[in-house]
Amino acid sequence: MSRTPSEFAMHIYLSGGSEQTVRMTQYKDINDIVQQVFMQPSTGNDYINIPMPLEGEYMIVRPSCIAAIHVEPLFGSSLDY
Repeated sequence: MSRTPSEFAMHIYLSGGSEQTVRMTQYKDINDIVQQVFMQPSTGNDYINIPMPLEGEYMIVRPSCIAAIHVEPLFGSSLDY
């Protein structure tokens, strides 16, 4: 029987070498961001908003500056929070 993750950690690696981790509860939200970054070449220099865990907090980034995105499922039984 497969487990269902309680949330997802999205690790965003920027071209300058820095990394930002954002936690989200819905995989759909992560999929929308990935679509904006990698599937729409016309938005290369336009900014996109990535919601952060606190309400009203956003990270604003250019999709052309994102080198990679790593999505990690987190389960309710995980010890590392």
